[in-house]
Amino acid sequence: MKWSVAGLVFVLSSTGLLASVCQEPQLKTIILQPWQSQSEVTPANARRINRQLDAQGFGIVLLQWSRNGQAEFWPSDGSGWLQNRLLQDGRRSYIMGLYSDPGFFKALDLPDSELDAYLSVLREFSLAEAKKIIAQSKVKIVGWYLPEEIDDLNWRTPERQAMLVRHYQAISRDLKVLRPDLPVYASSFFGGFSTPKEYAAMLRSLQQQTGIQWMVQGGQGVLRKPQPATAAYLKAVNAALPRQQWSGILEVFTEKNSPKAQRFCPALLSEIQKRKVVWCAATGASPTVYFSLNQLSESLFGIPNTGCKSEPLHGPYHRD
Repeated sequence: MKWSVAGLVFVLSSTGLLASVCQEPQLKTIILQPWQSQSEVTPANARRINRQLDAQGFGIVLLQWSRNGQAEFWPSDGSGWLQNRLLQDGRRSYIMGLYSDPGFFKALDLPDSELDAYLSVLREFSLAEAKKIIAQSKVKIVGWYLPEEIDDLNWRTPERQAMLVRHYQAISRDLKVLRPDLPVYASSFFGGFSTPKEYAAMLRSLQQQTGIQWMVQGGQGVLRKPQPATAAYLKAVNAALPRQQWSGILEVFTEKNSPKAQRFCPALLSEIQKRKVVWCAATGASPTVYFSLNQLSESLFGIPNTGCKSEPLHGPYHRD
């Protein structure tokens, strides 16, 4: 039996004995995916979004990218709407995402030699973004985030993992020159292409060789067939990595596809609680990173997702 009461997640074993009690984390991180469509968010709505974050205990915002392809969200002249309107709350800390290439997953089909060269280009762009952010930002930065997401399909070979080690070592070294005090984060997800043990071993090896801090996606909001055994993967990662070397990403959206569009709708509050229970049972802890602010505050960005009209809102997430 599993249930959630007043911020605690309880999980009972088959014997009826209490197996886990997972407290809501004191400090939570919310991921923000910036899009050009959000540029019209009003100052009043920006303040309301920050009040929501306070009410829900989100003390850290993770910006998923500062540049996405040709779309610059952190322009060199400091005129961007993101830093001047939304990310200016001095009470909050920020993990700054760097350069994201929309063609990243397509590039994974390249031969290894070409992929290695491609990763070096990503590093150059990300380092340039970090320099701009340091020069302009007035908020407290507590880490860097590398937007290229690592899966359990495309990085299984020793050659690919060695390439990733070189990539992380090189970009981490360059970022440490700029700010020696800041950790470097990356996210990973599993699709059932490696066993839970193999996936966890890959993350452990990469972390030990590079110092990268993992954020592991649970994948419970994503529409996949067949659905991987989420709990088994989370349990394997938890056994392989010390808690200080990784954190869990809880998805607060539900993917709802149609023949015409792929949509990520706000998840029901009851569904979010069920997902927390899975994390608690598998790892003995609650996830600390929520994905994403785009769904939690979608109405405040002024561009409702019309494909999600039938999906109820989050309840407390939408209170002023």
